[in-house]
Amino acid sequence: MRQGINCPLGWGVNKDGVASENPEEILFGGGLCPLGGAEETGGYKGYGLGLMVEMLCGVTSGSKCGPDVPQVGHMVCHSLIVIQSLLMVTLSSCWSPFL
Repeated sequence: MRQGINCPLGWGVNKDGVASENPEEILFGGGLCPLGGAEETGGYKGYGLGLMVEMLCGVTSGSKCGPDVPQVGHMVCHSLIVIQSLLMVTLSSCWSPFL
C-alpha cells in the first residue's frame, strides 16, 4: 500500500469475497486468502496449515483466534490487543529416517 503497487491476484479478497489486487480493499473490509491463494493456484493446500497455525498459536496460547482477532484496518487505540507466540522445535530424524 505504501509503495503504490497492487498485490498479486489470489492473495486477498474484498468485502464481498471477490479476489482483489487492491491492497486497501483487502485490508479494510476484505481479508487474506489461505496460503497459496485461490484454488487455481493450489490455495486449498494451505487451509490445513492455516488451521494448525491458528490452533497452535491462538488456542493453546490463550490468545484471540478466529473471528475474535481484530482486523488491521479496524484497530482502535484504546482497545487491548493481546499477541501471543508459540515456538515449536521438532527433531527431523523422528519424522523420517532419510533426513
